[in-house]
Amino acid sequence: MAAVHPDWSRRIYGRGRERHRLRHGIEELGLYNNVFLMGVRTPMHPEWAKGALAVVSSSSEPSGMSVVGAMSCGLPVVSADCDHAPREIITHGQDGLMVPDDGPVEDALADALCRLIENDAERRRMAAAARRSAERFRPEHIAAQYEALFTRPSARARQPVDVEAHGRSTAAKSAAGPDSCPSRSAGHGRLQGASGRLARLPAARGATGARRLEAGPAPPYRYLRRDSPTAA
Repeated sequence: MAAVHPDWSRRIYGRGRERHRLRHGIEELGLYNNVFLMGVRTPMHPEWAKGALAVVSSSSEPSGMSVVGAMSCGLPVVSADCDHAPREIITHGQDGLMVPDDGPVEDALADALCRLIENDAERRRMAAAARRSAERFRPEHIAAQYEALFTRPSARARQPVDVEAHGRSTAAKSAAGPDSCPSRSAGHGRLQGASGRLARLPAARGATGARRLEAGPAPPYRYLRRDSPTAA
């Protein structure tokens, strides 16, 4: 890239074990005026604002905060199509470019960068789309989704319970004997198992016990599991 676009510079942020290898490569290839190791910067938004493109070359990117940060500053992101965050945030061809994460990833990333460097109109279009796309991840929007999740009434909680009918059913099972008690089944094992034990008691106690079970709230984890949002 330095030979094809010598007027473009590359800034690498962060710290880690690769720093010495990168420094050696810069010196060996004579890229002193093209590639800069910037270290850690906090916050990153002022640094993103200095750039025109962002690159994510990781083989795994669990959180995606760097991707969202760059997009919020109007930078199209060129990323390897690695697990988790990039493929869930970037829409290929609209607000960034994704390249396969197998094979020569470095060459694919360089080709994608050259494509956007050489096409001003496409780069500006993606920059505007990246800023709009990052709005989904603003704190107030995420907080609103969590509030909606935890305040949404459960469909099960809204369903009326016919306590007397259940009490009569339990009393009938008690008269028929313990062999007629229901067994545990998927999704209702806890409730049916408890009803089965109550059915062995006298009818009046069975009805009272059944009323107490049915009127009580469902286990909290049911609400979370049923209403948990899917990946955006």
